[in-house]
Amino acid sequence: MKFHRVLGRIYVGCVFIGSFTGIALASGRPGLPGTSMQAAAWIACTTAAFITARNRQIVHHRQWMIRSYAVTFTFVSSRVLNLWPRYWSHLGDTLSAVGVIAFTLVSLLAVDLGLNWRELTTRRA
Repeated sequence: MKFHRVLGRIYVGCVFIGSFTGIALASGRPGLPGTSMQAAAWIACTTAAFITARNRQIVHHRQWMIRSYAVTFTFVSSRVLNLWPRYWSHLGDTLSAVGVIAFTLVSLLAVDLGLNWRELTTRRA
């Protein structure tokens, strides 16, 4: 458990560093709105995970960490799309920013549907 806490604190620190670095790198570029929204979602999910862990709300901590990992994945995967410019760059600056924001929101929605699937599909007696 002690090792898990150390790794968690390292993860939280890296999320904050990564978020602010991403915003700084996107500053003055068309990707700033999308990157800023991703960074805000990343910080919000990770902070909620940290607070719920500190309050010993383990079920909620796990859920917030899954959301944080989903945003981490969108941060990485949306940048991977830049490797294929013929699919991504033709959208223009505004649509690219909207695409990154939508990519993040869809990822979070998919996670929440997965976390709540049983409640969504089971009838109350």
